[in-house]
Amino acid sequence: MINEIKVGKNNLLVREVAKLASRYGVIIGEKRLWNILREWGLIFKNSTEPKQCGVDRGYFIVIEGFAQNGQYRFPFYTTRVTPKGQEYIINRIRLMDSEEFIIED
Repeated sequence: MINEIKVGKNNLLVREVAKLASRYGVIIGEKRLWNILREWGLIFKNSTEPKQCGVDRGYFIVIEGFAQNGQYRFPFYTTRVTPKGQEYIINRIRLMDSEEFIIED
């Protein structure tokens, strides 16, 4: 369905995937996209952490970073969507028959 997404080599944030989807006629916001990913079982409930199945399929990667607050240093994790995941998500949303978001042809 959508071949030009694979051309990109960048791993994107979920909010960026929501913006990218609008280029393909899917009008969806970041929060709604997170909820859909949770419904599909790719993201843990009440979290932004991907389940192992999504990582194993190559849809997501998790980037670890460190932040410092005074003398304390603590890790943080950021979920990013791979080009393969971007294509999968946008194609699957386009196949859904739902009035929750607008699909323009």
